[in-house]
Amino acid sequence: MLGRLNHVAIATKDAVKSARIYGAAFGAQISEAVPLPEHGVITVFATLPNT
Repeated sequence: MLGRLNHVAIATKDAVKSARIYGAAFGAQISEAVPLPEHGVITVFATLPNT
């Protein structure tokens, strides 16, 4: 049985645009974009009821 998810990472070319799409498609609560230049990425969290 699959329990509660901790996280799922998805790499995209445009984190902010992708977050808007996931938010609209799944009704997710979307965080602000946070650049992590030391890792060369921008993180955005999409919070869903089961995560």
